[in-house]
Amino acid sequence: MLRAVFTLYFIAQADSKVIILDCDMRRPKMHKLFGMARNQGVSNLLVGSSDVDGVIFHTRLPNLDIIPCGPIPPNPSEILGSARMATLLNDLRKHYAHILIDSPPSTAVTDAVVLSKSVDGVILVIRAGDMAREIIKNGIAQLESVGAHILGAVLNGVDISRDSYYYYQYYYYYYSEDGEKKKRSRRKKKSKSRYQDTRCMIHNT
Repeated sequence: MLRAVFTLYFIAQADSKVIILDCDMRRPKMHKLFGMARNQGVSNLLVGSSDVDGVIFHTRLPNLDIIPCGPIPPNPSEILGSARMATLLNDLRKHYAHILIDSPPSTAVTDAVVLSKSVDGVILVIRAGDMAREIIKNGIAQLESVGAHILGAVLNGVDISRDSYYYYQYYYYYYSEDGEKKKRSRRKKKSKSRYQDTRCMIHNT
């Protein structure tokens, strides 16, 4: 999550207007990350109780804005897949070069799959050591089943000090000073860390 947000900082610094939408209506976090309230946000827009200008917050960085989650609704998947959501994205495209949507984990609920139909690409945010690879594969399969364009992945939470390593030995040939071909072995260090999925982030341009 943080790596993707930092990437947006660099994009915004390049004079490209960027906006973040917190569409994680299960456990929203963007308002905490940016130190703002979430009493007005995406959910207000999708139920028609607010207009866009009233829920866009400007961050300290020029060109980077955010719309927090708003009050948590009883039917997140339904309103995220609504016509109002499509209209919101179309309106924001007129004013922003990049739109980043934070969603709940793709392996937990259908929200990310629903949102993936409305965006240009999906970035998987993967946390090391949290979930089996088969579950990650299932999440990717669900996204692909609706035609989602997966741009790539961001790996979070890697504990380098904890990850185990093992040595493997390989041989190479060289010529000694007397011209005789000899074999020498070397040991190299290889990582055994596991990559696991935690949530999905959706990027729209």
